[in-house]
Amino acid sequence: MNHDRSHPDRERGFILIGVVMMALALTILALSLFSLSGYEAQFYTRSTHLVQAQQTALGEIDLARHRLICRPYRLENVGTQLPPGIELDAWQIQNGDTARSGPVDWDHDQNISITARVTASGITTEASGLFRPTAAPNYYKRLITSADSVTINVLGSDATNRANTVQLLGDVWQNNSDVSWQALDAPGSPSSKLGGVPLPDIQTYLDQPAPEEPSGGNTNIGGKTWLTIALTGGLGGQVNYYRHHDEDTDGFTYDGLQPTVLNVTGRVVWMFKLGLRMRQRFWVVGQSPDACLIIVASPNRVNPGPPSVPAPNMGIWLQGGIECSNIPVFLVSDGGVYIDSDNDGSSTLSTFSKSLSIFARDVRLTGPQAGTNAFAQMQYAPAVGNPLIDELAEQSPPALPNMSPSGNYRLPLVPGTWAMTTP
Repeated sequence: MNHDRSHPDRERGFILIGVVMMALALTILALSLFSLSGYEAQFYTRSTHLVQAQQTALGEIDLARHRLICRPYRLENVGTQLPPGIELDAWQIQNGDTARSGPVDWDHDQNISITARVTASGITTEASGLFRPTAAPNYYKRLITSADSVTINVLGSDATNRANTVQLLGDVWQNNSDVSWQALDAPGSPSSKLGGVPLPDIQTYLDQPAPEEPSGGNTNIGGKTWLTIALTGGLGGQVNYYRHHDEDTDGFTYDGLQPTVLNVTGRVVWMFKLGLRMRQRFWVVGQSPDACLIIVASPNRVNPGPPSVPAPNMGIWLQGGIECSNIPVFLVSDGGVYIDSDNDGSSTLSTFSKSLSIFARDVRLTGPQAGTNAFAQMQYAPAVGNPLIDELAEQSPPALPNMSPSGNYRLPLVPGTWAMTTP
């Protein structure tokens, strides 16, 4: 008798082999997935580090630009106080050579190259671009900025006797295209720029908190009684503000009848809501190395009347001229700034302003009598005024009207020059 015993044994063997093959396949799949997940983790980590390096490079480029547009505007400042793994380099062509240190040249349209090299977790990224130095219009870095006109030697019937006795040692920027005043200026006429001057924006500025009136008293100088006024600025270059009550019957906030000496310590703003009039000599004396004076005045509002009453819209009227030989002075008004040369009926005295800047609706200047060897000299000194103006603009709020606390300079990217690589 034959017995068939193969079927149960075969079935049991086939199942065992199938289980082993399935276990092996699952093991291989698990190992593959584990290997893939490890690769993806490594790829993600590298991508994260790469993005981190790129974003850091972008941030360092912006930081370098910020350092260049802030005082003291020096190229080598971009590479100072950097954390480990970061390198910054900035250079500019100056006088035909590559400069990596020294002040930025804002005036000759030479681009600045900035490169940031960042290493993060073993990954190095390099970002670079060219940036164009751009200076915003500045209404104070010159002798005169007028939203309307500039006139010289206009003083009634006596005007013809004063030709060529006003000497302007600085540039002029005005909106009015009439520059006939240059024919009445003393030899060495300044350059003149036309158009684009706004009216000084001082109404909100004049509302800043300030003590009402500075201290003062009479002093005998050379046998003559002078009014002496003291103005003191804050510590550490901070600006102090002073103002006067609006009391004068002729329409000015302050009408100085005596010759006046203004002693200024530190940085000071003197404000007048209805104008300032000084009828005799006006001396401004700096009592500290950082002394500067900013006079800001809206115009008086008196209607035209008898000769003793001034016409309206005079913001600052210095009938006896201004003398400031050791201190920068800024005269700012949304009315007129008029500087004459009459002192107690005499118009034969010289005056000299070493570092003066006028920003007004219009400007009128009258010198001493011709033939007396007397002159009204008015000078803007860039070496003194330019750094000071930048510092005053960075005050909060800015110490000069029409200035921005964000500064006067920009470094926009030159299109098509941006590059980012991973060496």
